[in-house]
Amino acid sequence: GAEAATQLNTVNTVREICMCVSMCVDYVELRMRDGSVVCYRGNVAVEQSIVAYTWPLEASEHIVAVEQIVSSSYLGHAFVFELSSKRRIGYEGYCQIRYLKKLKPKRIEAGSGKQICGLVFNKNELEGIDTVPMSADTSGGAGGCAAAGADCGDDGKGGPP
Repeated sequence: GAEAATQLNTVNTVREICMCVSMCVDYVELRMRDGSVVCYRGNVAVEQSIVAYTWPLEASEHIVAVEQIVSSSYLGHAFVFELSSKRRIGYEGYCQIRYLKKLKPKRIEAGSGKQICGLVFNKNELEGIDTVPMSADTSGGAGGCAAAGADCGDDGKGGPP
């Protein structure tokens, strides 16, 4: 499943989203405005990923919802973030396959006045989110989010730039 953090890292609001994909989403990385990084991986080696995508968020954009179509050993056949600007970013490539079109993605919303700053997985299935107020301090202070994810340090496993 998605690797769990051995400890909670104090992070802030998301400034950039990165994903590595092959047939499915292998890896999701949230890069925070305070410089910290939170990673989520499925049951596959990141080296198997074919493409890395990076989406910077505008200063006024925040993640307000996330959707996942789960797969057996990856983070999903589809994994999409909806932003406060109504922009949708993520990977939906294999949702064009006929049987996947019939599946309804699991959608979790931050709620009024909140933004998503972390993801919670049970193995590889999205189970919940961590949120902070839309007006959260972006300087790394008390308005930050405590998100549990894998340590993204230089682990020698490759991954997104």
